[in-house]
Parts: sequence; structure tokens; C-alpha cells
Amino acid sequence: MSKIELELKIFRKELPEPKPEWPNKIHRVLHCIHEHLFDPTLTVQQLKEKCTANGTNFSGTFKYYVGLSPKEYIVKYRIAAACRLLKRVPAEYPILHVAIVVGFSSHSAFSRTFKRRKGVTPSEFRHES
Repeated sequence: MSKIELELKIFRKELPEPKPEWPNKIHRVLHCIHEHLFDPTLTVQQLKEKCTANGTNFSGTFKYYVGLSPKEYIVKYRIAAACRLLKRVPAEYPILHVAIVVGFSSHSAFSRTFKRRKGVTPSEFRHES
């Protein structure tokens, strides 16, 4: 197992568990997100289908319990995984590869989202760590 795979495996185990009092639908959706978190094709529509969690206010219900919309939750934890990798893998490992393994489909989308969330670019974050 590579250093990247090991770090992502550990990261998945550290993702927050749903609270016991939350509805089963929220449990299913969170487990589905955690299972497919790094899949760049993951969308809210796919979550609804994969988790059989249809409903008129799917995102609103998710946000009520979790505190973030499904999309915000996915982005938050993809960026968190990227931060972990940028801190722990050798600097020779390209930022593009970090972006791809955490579920972003392009370097530009990753860098833009990362900077918006963290206030620095991925390279600046890596050098500060």
C-alpha cells in the first residue's frame, strides 16, 4: 500500500459518524458519501439514487442534521483530505495528483476551491506545513 493510499484509508476512518438519533436516511447518505468521497463524478443526484434517499428537500434535510449541504460536506472533506496529503506526502508528489486522488477532476478546480476554503494556494499550504 502506498503512502497516499494509507493516508486516505486513515482519513476515511476518522470521518465523523452520524449521530444515533439522526434518521436512517441521513445515516445511509453519510455512509455513501464516505464510501465514494474521492470519486470525482459523485454528485448530489447520484447520492439520492445510490442511497435511495429521494425526497423533495433532500439537501435541506441533510443540512438540518449535518450542518452542511451534501455538496458542502463533500468539498469540506475533500479539502481536508488534500491538506492531510499535502502535509504528509513528499513534496515530489505533484499537487495535480493530490487533486485527483481526493476527487477533483482538474488542477484548476482544486486550486480555486482550495484557495477559497483555506485562504492560500495548495503550493503555499504545502510550503507552510
